[in-house]
Amino acid sequence: MIGTLKKPGKSTISATALARINTCSHFWYLQCYGDATQVAEPNAGAKLRIEAGISHEEEIVSQLQVVMPNYPEDNPWKGIEPTLKLMKEGVPLIYQGVLLNSRVFGLPDLLEKTKGKSKLGSYSYIPVDIKSHAKVTPKDKLQLAAYAYMLKGALGFVPGEGAIILKDKSRVDVKLDVESGRIENALARALAVEKKKIPTLPLRCSECGMCPWSDFCDSDRRDRKLVTVIAGIDNALTRKLVAGGVETIDQLIQLGSKELASKYEVKQARVDNILINAKAWQANKPILKSKIILPPTKQTVIHYDIETFGESVYLHGLSIGAGKKSEIKQFAAQTPAEEEKILGELLDFLNDYNGVIYSWTQFENGWMKTLAERYPKHAKAISRVLKQFVDLKEVVKGALALPVTTFSIKEVAPVFGFSWRADDAGGSNSEAWYDEWLKTGDKKLFTKILNYNADDVIAMDVIMTALSDIVRKTNQIRGG
Repeated sequence: MIGTLKKPGKSTISATALARINTCSHFWYLQCYGDATQVAEPNAGAKLRIEAGISHEEEIVSQLQVVMPNYPEDNPWKGIEPTLKLMKEGVPLIYQGVLLNSRVFGLPDLLEKTKGKSKLGSYSYIPVDIKSHAKVTPKDKLQLAAYAYMLKGALGFVPGEGAIILKDKSRVDVKLDVESGRIENALARALAVEKKKIPTLPLRCSECGMCPWSDFCDSDRRDRKLVTVIAGIDNALTRKLVAGGVETIDQLIQLGSKELASKYEVKQARVDNILINAKAWQANKPILKSKIILPPTKQTVIHYDIETFGESVYLHGLSIGAGKKSEIKQFAAQTPAEEEKILGELLDFLNDYNGVIYSWTQFENGWMKTLAERYPKHAKAISRVLKQFVDLKEVVKGALALPVTTFSIKEVAPVFGFSWRADDAGGSNSEAWYDEWLKTGDKKLFTKILNYNADDVIAMDVIMTALSDIVRKTNQIRGG
């Protein structure tokens, strides 16, 4: 429940919204005043994560003795009184209770009866959330604190603790003293945004990946040429710049290196990197900032990408060679049970290869180490392969300034003219496609997965070819 407002100042604010507002106030401005047609539906990957969360929650709850208040599923507001009734009766564990404090509204997974005094009597309640990830995150704590805030009316105070049940079914008790203060600040900020007392901008933050306004914000910041599109600028610096009247790329460049470093307390090396990235945006093209070191032209280069499903690797993809002469080789598991089989096939194929293996980021490197631990008999071969790995992202990032916001391959490759065959191409979506493949056996889905993986390694080849062209042209200029 995001907590969409139809009329600012009239509707409720959910726990999820409060936790998000603490990171990004612009999200709440759009909830209040944005065009609802610009809201994007969750993609396949996001839906899979949501489904996994629901499934995990159902599994946990099935093992507990819970009581759920009676209210219509499509009208949870009618669950407020039934929830309070159960609390007054002292029910030990309430599932999907409904809470309201002023305008803050939500449905905590569990309300757990505890020792202590409250308005209810010689006992109290704390919120307990169920999460399908491995560790408690800062957002988890904030959301839990929002539920604690909602308990104030029933208890007469805000409980200072709660708990999280994680993916492995372990329980983590959480102190909420600090987070409770942050929730009150988030609520005050939300009300100020509603009244347009404080300006907001489409910043980039950890919430973007799950925010329904993400696509709109991305287009908006690009169209307005805001400083937040520049790689190397984080939210903390963005807020300082905006407070100082520097919102656009042009304004940043006009500010200059010395003033940016001194006025905003930024180290010179970072200033230089930010400004050259800004100039790449201004010129809308790559700018060479340092020497590019590539393998000898006679050496065959391999680009490598994997696809994962949960805790398994189900596809290894290779692009061997360069340009039109490149060849795609893939090792695919029809089911996760074939993980070791395709790993062995990959390692056998790479056995006689002694050149560079490029990946994008350290993702493949990390998974290879995991596979070495999982399958000790392949550890030696994996260790040899890992010594050949080079992170192409870091090569590009160190050598070029680009008109990109992040150096993800989905942003970098289009700069050099590449596009994916699937409009919804993405790692989390490919995981959802594989999940659907396992359920249906739809061969078109499996072909889509193979094409997506192939496009990823082809994208790296396109980037490498562009780097080689830049090196050749640079050397010609120097030679001239």
